Amino acid sequence: MAFLRAPSSAIFRGWWELVPMLAVLATLGYTLAVRHLTVGVVAVLQRGPSADRAELLAAARAVRGLPMRLSWLNFALWIACTSGGVFYFRPGPDDWRVIDAMLQISYAALFAWGVAFYQRGWDRDTVGPVERSLLRLAEVDGEAVDRPAYETFAIRDRMLRDFGWPLVFAAVLMLLSSIGLYRSLGAELGRGEDQAAVLAQVVAFFMLALAVGGIIARVARELSRPLVQVSDAAETVAGGKLDAPMPRVEGPGEVAKLATSVERMRDELARTIAELEAERASLETKVEARTAELQKALSDLRDAQAALVLTERLASIGELVAGVAHEIGNPLNALAGSAEPLGEAVDGVKKMLDAYRQAESSLTPEARTKLDALRRELDLDNELDDLSGIAALIRRASERSVRIVQNLKNFARTTGEALPTDLREGLEETLTLLGPRLRTADIEIDRRYAPMPEVTVRAGEINQVFMNLVVNAVQALEAGAPTKRTIVIETRSIGEQAEVAISDSGPGVPVELERRIFDPFFTTKPPGQGTGLGLSISNDIVRKHGGTLHLERPADGGARLVLRLPASRV
Repeated sequence: MAFLRAPSSAIFRGWWELVPMLAVLATLGYTLAVRHLTVGVVAVLQRGPSADRAELLAAARAVRGLPMRLSWLNFALWIACTSGGVFYFRPGPDDWRVIDAMLQISYAALFAWGVAFYQRGWDRDTVGPVERSLLRLAEVDGEAVDRPAYETFAIRDRMLRDFGWPLVFAAVLMLLSSIGLYRSLGAELGRGEDQAAVLAQVVAFFMLALAVGGIIARVARELSRPLVQVSDAAETVAGGKLDAPMPRVEGPGEVAKLATSVERMRDELARTIAELEAERASLETKVEARTAELQKALSDLRDAQAALVLTERLASIGELVAGVAHEIGNPLNALAGSAEPLGEAVDGVKKMLDAYRQAESSLTPEARTKLDALRRELDLDNELDDLSGIAALIRRASERSVRIVQNLKNFARTTGEALPTDLREGLEETLTLLGPRLRTADIEIDRRYAPMPEVTVRAGEINQVFMNLVVNAVQALEAGAPTKRTIVIETRSIGEQAEVAISDSGPGVPVELERRIFDPFFTTKPPGQGTGLGLSISNDIVRKHGGTLHLERPADGGARLVLRLPASRV
């Protein structure tokens, strides 16, 4: 107002003399004051982590008090500059009134206070990150420090600071301007000075409107920015992106608390989802393991069922063989028993003929002639010789048949009682039963029997093992063997065990299949030519008797199956 009421020559002189001088002096003073207030803080920041904790905390306290000191400095500079302007642009000694000067200085002081007030808020926002950096450096040893109280504001405090106080400030300025305008219009001044006073009021109002509008825009920006950050973070969390942490939100306390809650919710969701994923993976692993166990149990059950069916079938076949052998054995025994009396009858007839020859001399010539003719016609001598040979053949064949039937009965014996047994007898019975197949395949049996103890076993089951082992050797030789086909059967005593080894000169077992030959239903034969249960059942029988059955690879090729059973205790 004093500026507008001053003569134009004074205004022109002020732009050249006063304004530059005030600007230079204010800037220089402000710069020197800021340098003095921040020199210690800058030194601590330059040392960084090497500074001790006391220096860091002192620097943080200095930074915390810096906005207040700068605001007072700014207030003092504004008062000094505006007071100088009021006295410089005074209208003249005759028009000078003390009350107008005081009113103008109050107007300037209020304006300076408003500028300093807002500068303090802006400076707080500026030095806040610096103070937090110093406090983080001071917390290296894990000891907590006091946090600045102005990091966050409640929305009520922020609205009062950034919106309420500016309105009060604008209202007071308008009141002072109105009072100044009233006093100017009430004084006996010229028309030009009255117009200048009105223009000053309009300009002041316009400047206040711009200031209030800028303040409102800043308040809206300061309040909306953290809300937008929180909203974006919430959208990110809602979209399932839980790996990106939420940026630090500077704003009202309620918004900062909401941001902290969103970040905590993100952490909780991420941890919960991670735990659920881990639990799901664990459940999948457990389900897979349980499924594998159930599949194995089902496979074992099927194998056991098939083995049981086969065992029952073998038991039925054994009973059938035993019954057939018994039924065949009776007539064979009768036939064998009849062969000897038949031979004796032939011998008696021969003796009787010899007696007739000796008595021929006492017969008449006519009777002798008839007897010779009858002898030549019947060819009794040759017939009796043939009959004697037939009787001997019947006796040998019937005895052999009886032995075969007895072997069948022994092989099919299924008694549950374990008895001391000579394993060589079971081997011979097996070889007798397989004799025709061995002769047809032109396979030679090399017996290498050494002394061995008796073993307490169920003979029928062990005979089944021998049958399976020898049949496997025969099949290996039939599948592909050198010119000479040989099966070597060895028996010996090893400590308190009896050992039986059956070797063949066939192609042998591939290395990759050695561990699987005792698995149920595993076979290398074409479909329909093997069940894959022979060695599996044999291994179970041997283990049930307390023994072992394993495969060896002879140096000269082929395969060697070794059976060991504990010797009988005397």
